[in-house]
Amino acid sequence: CREYDGFTLHYFVNSTDRRQKAKIAKGSYAIDIVTGEKTDFYGEYTFPEYGSLVVIDDGSEHAKMPAIRDLKSLDITGDWIVENATENSLTLDKCTYWFDGELQQENGYILNVASRPYALERPVDIRCRFIVNMEYVPEKLYLACETPEIFDITINGKKLDKKDCGYFRDISFRKLDVSGYFGVGENVIETFVHFSQSDEVYENMKKSKIFESEKNKLTYDMEIESMYLVGDFGVRCDGKFEEIPNDASFFDGSFTVVAPVHAVSLHEIEKQGYPFFCGELTLSKTFELEDGEYRFDSIKKGVNVIRVSANGKECGKLLWAPYEVDLSDVLIPGKNTVKITLVNNLRNLLGPHHHVGGEIFAVSPASFYDEGCIWNGYSGGYYTDKYSFVHTSLI
Repeated sequence: CREYDGFTLHYFVNSTDRRQKAKIAKGSYAIDIVTGEKTDFYGEYTFPEYGSLVVIDDGSEHAKMPAIRDLKSLDITGDWIVENATENSLTLDKCTYWFDGELQQENGYILNVASRPYALERPVDIRCRFIVNMEYVPEKLYLACETPEIFDITINGKKLDKKDCGYFRDISFRKLDVSGYFGVGENVIETFVHFSQSDEVYENMKKSKIFESEKNKLTYDMEIESMYLVGDFGVRCDGKFEEIPNDASFFDGSFTVVAPVHAVSLHEIEKQGYPFFCGELTLSKTFELEDGEYRFDSIKKGVNVIRVSANGKECGKLLWAPYEVDLSDVLIPGKNTVKITLVNNLRNLLGPHHHVGGEIFAVSPASFYDEGCIWNGYSGGYYTDKYSFVHTSLI
């Protein structure tokens, strides 16, 4: 509650995971928290789970409750056509690698590659080999990685000229044009680097073991991180999914690049060609309706925003519960086309993919590492070869 000259502001929050209906004695009007505009307030309100309400009371009466329209939920089950999609991606975070020509690990985790030579405290010539299986090769294809300038890169034995084509998701992930380098079957990407750190870095690493403040400002001259294959394609998961808590699953298996996906259901889209997807996915579906008295009603898992339109008209953006929008003003008896655009996030692209806890809600640098290192207190033991993905679902 906050007092102002001429009015009082009240802010209510439902801190439960259930809808709660409340009668509120005071309040002349409510504030739309998306637009900031005044809206009518009727003296009662049904809070969605974890929902909130801002009410302004200036002493005037509540508005009169309008007649409630009984809208039906649109049946959004079944396949939706993929109209448009941000370029898809395949995260490459496992490789076979050598130090000075000596094999270190087969199909090892990428963050081990740099952690081990840090401990050696000397320069090392590192060779990494990534395997990509493809049943489909798009006309345009990119490899995204950090600091490509420090690496020599070959694809199927052919040296890459490392043409920079902008960035992927972040300005540090540089896109390299690899169109024409790949073929159907098994493809081999190899990176070569003379991996070294300055004496200052090695000294700072020693200090970081003792002083937390030194660790907080520690930086490296060189790092080796995951790479990303980027383009218009689908990713098939060849293996087994296991359901785990927090709307997620473990996947144990391998990945194959396949042709772009043309249709998906709205349940667990990550298992339908988009395990590492990050961006916008626009889907459409045609409905044959007897009348237009419908609303779009959904859940929202692994998605930040849902944009909804019908028959070419924008109907609303869904960011928080309740995930529903009134379509009755734009739907007609007969054939109707509804489009939805899902905007998801970086979770399934960047992980952490290999923490034994699966989808963990508290994430730190330690959540990403396999072997003991400075970032996990030299403990390790939280890694699994399986991949964890959060669900991308509206039903």
